[in-house]
Amino acid sequence: MNIKIEKSSLKGEVYAPASKSMAHRYLIGAAVSGQRATLYGVDMSEDILASMDCLTALGADITEYPDKLIINGTGTLKGGTTDSFGDHRIA
Repeated sequence: MNIKIEKSSLKGEVYAPASKSMAHRYLIGAAVSGQRATLYGVDMSEDILASMDCLTALGADITEYPDKLIINGTGTLKGGTTDSFGDHRIA
């Protein structure tokens, strides 16, 4: 499947499926969206926590609640240093 992504304004809430792969993508998209995003149903696994840590180190504003994540998208991420937690996919 080919998907074309064009610049646009995003708004709304996402009920994230149990798929960790999709949750990573939602987190990254929300972090660079320039909008506030609320993600529900994210399985807070070690790799999701690692992604959140990396995004935060790069300037993302992520707040964790018991039932949701709130991401205040910055529009862009800055350069920075973060821990890959031994995971080659993060490094």
